[in-house]
Amino acid sequence: MEKKEDAEDGIAKKISEITGDQNWISTEGRKTLTLEHHMAAKRLRFAEFFMPLYGVRDFRTGLLDGSLSGIPLFIRAVLPLTNAIKAGNQFEIARIIRSQSPLLKAKTLRSESDPAQNLERVRVAVRDLEKCIQNASANCMDVLRIISAHGLFELPENLRATLRADAVGIANAPDDPSVSLGRRFGRWVTGKSIVLKCHV
Repeated sequence: MEKKEDAEDGIAKKISEITGDQNWISTEGRKTLTLEHHMAAKRLRFAEFFMPLYGVRDFRTGLLDGSLSGIPLFIRAVLPLTNAIKAGNQFEIARIIRSQSPLLKAKTLRSESDPAQNLERVRVAVRDLEKCIQNASANCMDVLRIISAHGLFELPENLRATLRADAVGIANAPDDPSVSLGRRFGRWVTGKSIVLKCHV
């Protein structure tokens, strides 16, 4: 039996051919009416990221409004930075790091004996992130490890705890979401996907 998502892709392709509008082919640009969060996660293809967290009742409100611990950092800094790196937008990379990274805060630079070392740490971190996200199988833990190793962003305690567990080999979850899944969720929760989120 044909999956609903595959059927929708086929219909969208036909509409694209008829209208000449390439946005119908992309799930990011497609105008799809979403009536509930589960449907949004499935239609926009971030269900593997969303469903495990949504299954924890105490997480639901924070997950849906983007305030759940760790998500604000992801939305404010990690997602925009990985997008800018992917696009090769050096100006945007510099803007995000200047505004979000403790490595380039004036107070931090004044306390360093050699501030140039912080600039080098940033350069190496961006290089490592670029290599990471070029890998289609890269997951969110891969990105977090790089951010933590270079001190690129301040991580909340729950993410630091996850990294400590990972370091001793007890956090290698088989369902660790890929960067692309996280990116799709980030677009949805910030309202950047063309979707009507109707709460029913």
